[in-house]
Amino acid sequence: MIAVILVVGGLTRLNQAGLSITEWEVVRGVVPPLSQSQWEEVFDTYRQYPEYREIHRGMTLSEFKVIFWWEYSHRMLSRLLGLLFLLPFLWFVYKRAMPAADALKLAGIAMLGALQAFLGWYMVQSGLESQPVVSHLRLGIHLVVAFLLFSLLWTMALNRMQLRNNGPGIMRGGLGRTVLHSIVMVAIVLLFLQVLVGGWTAGLKAGFVYPTFPKMGDYWIPPQLGYFTPLWYDLAHNAISVQFLHRLLGLLLTIFILIPAVAGLRLGSGPLQLAGFALLLIITLQVTTGALNLLWGVPVWLASLHQLGALILLAALLTWLNLHSRTNISIRNYIP
Repeated sequence: MIAVILVVGGLTRLNQAGLSITEWEVVRGVVPPLSQSQWEEVFDTYRQYPEYREIHRGMTLSEFKVIFWWEYSHRMLSRLLGLLFLLPFLWFVYKRAMPAADALKLAGIAMLGALQAFLGWYMVQSGLESQPVVSHLRLGIHLVVAFLLFSLLWTMALNRMQLRNNGPGIMRGGLGRTVLHSIVMVAIVLLFLQVLVGGWTAGLKAGFVYPTFPKMGDYWIPPQLGYFTPLWYDLAHNAISVQFLHRLLGLLLTIFILIPAVAGLRLGSGPLQLAGFALLLIITLQVTTGALNLLWGVPVWLASLHQLGALILLAALLTWLNLHSRTNISIRNYIP
């Protein structure tokens, strides 16, 4: 469900539909406009905001309905996810049918989900003020929290399957094993940073400023880097610097992923070999779709695929880490 919502949310933004619903009504918002007069009322409200005046001026009611349904679908999927999570969770707690530790973890995830809903509206609100665009900083945070929710649920699922299958517990190893484990953890941190910067890239439309690869125009390091001061502000607000940072993080992430991928392929067990192959395949596809997005002018379908690929890459890294915890593979085994 999180993966589906992520795709629909990305398509909503790419189709410039994220600001079509200008109010956040948790209960009343479930029912869409049902009559012609209700549609006209919602459309009249939308026309009072900057996006209509500066981007969609002259839009017809039929055209408005298209972007409305995109945003409505995104919000309804989010509400449905909340129900599918909360109702069984509360039932199992009432029946005392889950360990207390799991109940606490899931309660924390539920609160994080509520925060994510608020962040979604907080992001939309930034585009209803003076400028018809949402804050790229808020967009990045909203995206990162979605990935965090996914990672927590995916990790819990992996651990539950391990217990159900009576798999061995976590094995303690030497320095080489710890180094390999740490490399994967660094890759996961880099991936979350890349997702954050990817949100900035999307929000600033930074993918359009240098539509070339592997160089940025004629440069490896663009001369506009550091145009604003201080540097931290430039890296977060200068579209050229944001694209450069996105490329740099992509390179670092690729390097850190290749190490566990090769380890799994060369010396892992069957499942770990498969996880290593998955890492190698997914990072190759991610680099390819990222480059093609630049070269092809960020088509909607390819941008959405690139975002989904990042989520699949996160799942593959977490799966590799879970499988590695049950093997004796060490970094010493494949570095001469």
